[in-house]
Amino acid sequence: MPDPICARAARALALAAFSVLAAAMLGQVPWAFAIASLALTLGAVQAASRVPWVRVLCFNLAFLLLLVAALEFWAFDTRRRGLGQAQQLRGESIYSSVADQQLGYSLTPSQTRVATKWFGEELVYETRHTHDANGYRIAPPRAEVAASELPAVLFFGGSFTYGEGVNDDETAAFVTGALLGEQYATYNFGVNGYGPQQMLRSAEQGIADAVIRDRPLFVIYQGIADHVSRAAGRAQWLAAGPQYELRSEHLRLVKEPIGDRDDSRLRRLLETANIVQLMRARDWFVPQNDLDVYLEIVDRSRIAFESSYPNAEFHILLWDQAGNRLTNAMLEGFRARDLRAHLVSEILPGYRSIADPASPHRVSQYDPHPGPEAQRSLAEFIVDQIIRPEKAVP
Repeated sequence: MPDPICARAARALALAAFSVLAAAMLGQVPWAFAIASLALTLGAVQAASRVPWVRVLCFNLAFLLLLVAALEFWAFDTRRRGLGQAQQLRGESIYSSVADQQLGYSLTPSQTRVATKWFGEELVYETRHTHDANGYRIAPPRAEVAASELPAVLFFGGSFTYGEGVNDDETAAFVTGALLGEQYATYNFGVNGYGPQQMLRSAEQGIADAVIRDRPLFVIYQGIADHVSRAAGRAQWLAAGPQYELRSEHLRLVKEPIGDRDDSRLRRLLETANIVQLMRARDWFVPQNDLDVYLEIVDRSRIAFESSYPNAEFHILLWDQAGNRLTNAMLEGFRARDLRAHLVSEILPGYRSIADPASPHRVSQYDPHPGPEAQRSLAEFIVDQIIRPEKAVP
């Protein structure tokens, strides 16, 4: 028979542990504390029980839970240190946007400002950002020639395409136009924080057409790992923008925020754990449905552009990362769909990962956006390897 005192202690600990677990599910206490409490309860049950197999089971489960609690605490500490560094970053006039019914938000039109970012007291960058009358970052002035249309290159993406951290004349879109001279017109449709869904919506609704005065022959999209979660509706700042989902292998536009609908309550609760958030941040696992939605959005964008511009080519510049499962899966998906994808690791000398603070291709060790030299190298690749001299003016 079990010791009555041990049995009462076990029941009390079990009640306390489940109370702590409930609090963790409500976000009131750290998961590590809740998991450790469960382990302690199992330890008390193991001590109170006289049944051999129950003692063995409780001991092993308690040991396993303690390991999970240790991992959760490690993940919490890792994220805390990362957030601590992020809190030392501050920016001034980096973003300036207005509400947009189709895209969620767009850049403030007809604006010039000086954007600065600081890490503590250290200046990270100070750059000039100019938006044209349509709310897009400027490209070289269009040549006013006799022909009513020029062949054009369109650039889509997020902040990498927009050129956060570099001056107006240092973005890949601007440098491409400068290298081509008066042979081409270039348009920079990149906006900070955008995912590929804004590109698709722009193509579907003719938003880009309303701006373009010329004849697009090339569409360049810069893809990064974070675009997968953005396309899947997991970025809070994109909640007011277009949301897509896959149903029976068909991509469809939906109105309500995806994050409020497609995940179970249990999954949303588990995703508050530091382990899960760290795994997502470091792309340690690939959510297959998120990846499928992303790939379908990019492929549908290609189809939409090629339908609107019959002679246009759609190209992807993928910011791959050495050993990163997600960017590897993105590349495999592009190739399976016969999309023209070019790896940044094959364009920039010595490039391995833009996430590496020591990468010379970044704006700064404190800012992961491509710096001026990286932007120029991309532009030179676009001109030399994608546009090619023999196709300069059809």
